Amino acid sequence: MLEVLGEVLIPIVVGIIVALVGAALAWLLVTLAKSGKFKNLETAIGVLKSNSYTVSAALQQEWVEKWKADTKDGKLTEAEIAKLKAEAMQRVMDITAPAFVSLLLAAGTDVKLLVQNAVQEWVDDNHKTGK
Repeated sequence: MLEVLGEVLIPIVVGIIVALVGAALAWLLVTLAKSGKFKNLETAIGVLKSNSYTVSAALQQEWVEKWKADTKDGKLTEAEIAKLKAEAMQRVMDITAPAFVSLLLAAGTDVKLLVQNAVQEWVDDNHKTGK
């Protein structure tokens, strides 16, 4: 009898727990949306991406063009690419307001990955347009 009762009650209890967790998450999302936290997060991401593009353009002019001109094949070495990535990260963090970085970190954003993706996006866009 207890087995039958357990087989019936367990799915019901699990369903109730899932519904409560879903309702709590929905409430949290609505509360965050009302408080403007999503807008602030979106702004922080936009600023970080914009700073990444600015740094990428600067590094292109300062380092990449010279390095490419100094090689026969016009390609960067792995060491140069690694140096560029480290320098880009450092410069982006230097020019990005700490409040934006803190907000992104508090939201669980992988800031390093966001910067790397933005830099790569800038590089890809420049290769397409031939800049």
